[in-house]
Amino acid sequence: MKIRSQLIVYFLVISLIPLILFGIFNYISAEQLLKKEILNILENITTQSEKNIELEAFTPLENLKYVTIINGILVGILVIIVSLIIGKSISNPIQKLMVASKNMGQEKFDNPISIIGGSEEIKELSNQLDSMRQNIFYTNNHLNDLVDERTQKLEKAIVELKDKEEALKESNKNLLLVNEKLSLQSKSQMEFVNTTAHELRTPIMPIITLTELLYSIIKKENKTQKKNPSKENEKKQEFLEVILRNCYRLYQITEDILDVTKIESQTLKLNKEMIELNEIIRNVVNDFKKIINEKRYGSVQVRIVHEPSKDIILVNADKGRLNQLLSNLLDNALKFTKEGNIIIAAKKQKDDKVVVSIKDSGIGINSEILSQLFTKFSTKSEQGGTGLGLYICKNIAEAHGGRIWAEGNPEGGSTFYFTLCIVKSDKIEESEK
Repeated sequence: MKIRSQLIVYFLVISLIPLILFGIFNYISAEQLLKKEILNILENITTQSEKNIELEAFTPLENLKYVTIINGILVGILVIIVSLIIGKSISNPIQKLMVASKNMGQEKFDNPISIIGGSEEIKELSNQLDSMRQNIFYTNNHLNDLVDERTQKLEKAIVELKDKEEALKESNKNLLLVNEKLSLQSKSQMEFVNTTAHELRTPIMPIITLTELLYSIIKKENKTQKKNPSKENEKKQEFLEVILRNCYRLYQITEDILDVTKIESQTLKLNKEMIELNEIIRNVVNDFKKIINEKRYGSVQVRIVHEPSKDIILVNADKGRLNQLLSNLLDNALKFTKEGNIIIAAKKQKDDKVVVSIKDSGIGINSEILSQLFTKFSTKSEQGGTGLGLYICKNIAEAHGGRIWAEGNPEGGSTFYFTLCIVKSDKIEESEK
């Protein structure tokens, strides 16, 4: 505020100069006009003596003119001197600040900044500038120390990082070796399992064939002796049913093991062809109805109900693998269903997909294994089993570009779903051509 007041006074004083000069000019002009008027009046005076008297009256007026001019000049000089003094009092501190700023720009921080005189604002600005100079000076003096300290910390961190990197490389190397050993071990195990499954399957087939032959003979004899059947033959038929049931189970286990080895070695191949889905489901259901009648599942109280779609559903799939997928899911449903219906249906979806559902009225799905239901060896049932069937189903469904999942039914039991891609009409026309 003080700087602003000084500047206002400065400019007011400067503005007086033209005003004073303008007053002097007006005074001279008025004096000339007045003199001219008086001379006109004197021309009308007749006597010379009167003229001399009147001319003497102009002498003080002439003296006044010179005095006024001299006063104006003196006032102007005074105003200039005062303006110079005021301007210098303002400009000197600012010039000192400019010199100090220039020195700081040239990295000269040795000379302190001290302003004597000037306004309070200028003094405050000089104090702040000097404080800045001191901070920069201190920072510059200690910068090397800071750089050295930070450099030492950085070098230490780099050394620690290198040590950790070496340790990580060593760990990775060990992990690679362990992984290689595990891969070899896993490969050896898979080869052993595959070989074992093949070796088991070889004797199982003749056992099943001969047992079926014996079973059919005993069953036929019991039918002929319907009125008075032999108790010995009835026992034989019962024992043969148990033998056959376990042979079929053992055969299925060997087939599952072989399929798992193919899946994990990525050698599971599909021989796709265009097939009608309802027909495949119908054939599988008829096969299982015969199996139920043969009491392979120990109960004939379960009924398989096929709800065929009204539309023809064509899919591009491996007939054998699709049959295996449906059989595994129906087999799983029959294991956990003692009585009631197992309903199988296929419904078209809007996204060129078909959803096949198999709904049972059994004991339902254990909540502990629901999230891991389709992984290997996932089983907690009292019915036994290896836990490979659903894992194989998942891989078959995914190999066909679909997916599989399961849900519990509110009224009890469970429903398994899987999807397949429907063959589009344009592709059907192309295949027909």
